Amino acid sequence: MNDRTPQESGARDMPPRVDARLLGLAADALAAVLPADVAQAARLFATPSPAWGKAAPADQQLGAWLRRHPSLGARDRRWLSDRVYDVLRHGRAYESFLEEGGRADADGQPSDGQPSASRDRLPGLMRLSEALRTHAEPEAAAYRQWLEQQPPAVRFSLPDWLWEGLAATHGEQAEVLAATLLLPAAIEIRSNLLKGKATALQKKLAEAGVAADTVPEAPAALRVTGRPALTRLPLFENGWFELQDAGSQAIAECGAARRGERVIDFCAGAGGKTLALAARMRNQGQVLAFDTDEARLSRLGPRLKRAGVDIVTQMRLKDSHDARLARYQGWADLVLVDAPCSGSGTLRRHPDLKWRLQPQEVAHYRQLQRQIMAAAARLLRPGGRLVYATCSLLADENEAQMAWLAHRAGGALAAGGATGAAGAAGAAGAAGAAERAVDPTGSGGAAGAGGVQVKDPAWPAVSLQPVAQRYWLPQPEGGDVFFMASWMRA
Repeated sequence: MNDRTPQESGARDMPPRVDARLLGLAADALAAVLPADVAQAARLFATPSPAWGKAAPADQQLGAWLRRHPSLGARDRRWLSDRVYDVLRHGRAYESFLEEGGRADADGQPSDGQPSASRDRLPGLMRLSEALRTHAEPEAAAYRQWLEQQPPAVRFSLPDWLWEGLAATHGEQAEVLAATLLLPAAIEIRSNLLKGKATALQKKLAEAGVAADTVPEAPAALRVTGRPALTRLPLFENGWFELQDAGSQAIAECGAARRGERVIDFCAGAGGKTLALAARMRNQGQVLAFDTDEARLSRLGPRLKRAGVDIVTQMRLKDSHDARLARYQGWADLVLVDAPCSGSGTLRRHPDLKWRLQPQEVAHYRQLQRQIMAAAARLLRPGGRLVYATCSLLADENEAQMAWLAHRAGGALAAGGATGAAGAAGAAGAAGAAERAVDPTGSGGAAGAGGVQVKDPAWPAVSLQPVAQRYWLPQPEGGDVFFMASWMRA
C-alpha cells in the first residue's frame, strides 16, 4: 500500500494557456474516477455514499482515462492529473464554497448559486481549482476569506466522522496534521544497504541528474526533488534503491533486526519492508514473508533478485489461522505486523481514499488486526520482539489496540511518544482517546466505529511486555502517517 505514488505534478508543468477545452477534459478525467451515481449526485464530497467504496482507486481510474486519450501531450497529461488530485484533496471545501454562492461555470460566468445535480458541475470545480492555483482574483481572495470561517471538517475537506476521529486521537495538533494531509506527498526512496549507504546513493543520483536529500529520522531514506522517472534509471535496475516511504522504512527499523536472526514479515504485501529487513540484516539469517494476497506477494520475487537478497522465503497464507503457522510457533526473533487498516494515514498519496472509506470498515479492521496479533504472538520465541504498525490516523486502530493487547498479554500500556508535525502533545491526546475507546475487560469486545461490536480472538499463552510506541507524522515535505509499537515476549 505504501510503496505507491499517484500520478501528480508540480505547478511548473502547467501549460502556459489553459483553455476551456482543457478544463473540460479535466472535468471529464475527474468524472472517470467517480462512481457514476456519485458523479450524478447533488453533493459529491460532503456526504460520501457507499458507492465511493466500490470505486477503483483514483490512480488506476485516471491511468485508464489517460490511456484512452493518447493524443494529449506530456505537459497536458501532468496538468490534468494535478487538477484531478487537487479536487480530490479539497473537494468538500470547493463544493461547499460553490454551493454557497461562489459557484462559477466553466466559462467563468457566475451562476445563480444553485447546486447542479449532474456532472455538469464538475467543470466548475475544475475552474475553481485552476483559479486558486493561479491566484486569480477576486475569486481566490473570496475563497480564502470564506474558508477561514468554516468548521474544520469543511476547511480540511474531510468527512465528518474522519475529522472527529482525527481530533479525538491527536488533540490540539489535529489541525496541523489535517493541513499537512492536504499537501501532495514527496517521493521517498530506500537505499539498498547491501549496495551502499544513503549518502553513496545520493552522490550517484546527483551524477544522474536527480537531486535528493537525506531524511534524518530514517537512515536509509532519501527524499527526491521533483518527480523524475526513477524506475528508468540504471541505479534502480541494478538494485541500488526501492521506492518506499520514509515512515514505512522506520517501521522496519523499529524491529531492530540483526544479522543471523529469524524474522517474519507477517503481512508482507509486495515486500517493501521484507527487503528493508533483509538489507538491515546484511542478507544474513532467515526472513519469512507471509501474506494472503497472492498477486501482491508475487511481486516480491523480482524485487529480491534485483536487490541481491537470498534469505527470504515467501508463503501465501489462507488467513491468520492457517495450519502451516503451527510449525513456526516459538521460532521467530522478530515478527513484524504491518496490519491491514483503514489506510487513513495515506491521504497525501491517495486523497480519494477519504471519500471511499466508510466508518464501519474501521470496526472490521480492528477485528482483523486483533486476530493477526494473536497469531503473530504465537510465533515469538522467549525474548522475541513483536512490532505492530498501521498507516492509520485513528486511535481505534492504534492506541486502543495497544490497550487491548496490554490487557490480553499481561503488559502495562506503553508510554506514548511522538515525533514529527504533531509532536508530543498529539501523543498525549491520543493516549487519552485510547483509554476512552477501549473496553478494558475485553469480554465482549469494544464497540468500533458505527457501533459494530468487535469479537476478541482467543489469546495464546504468551505474555508480552511493551517497549515503545509512537507516530511517524509527516512534515510538509514528507509522506504518510504511520503508527508503530514494539513489544517483547517475556
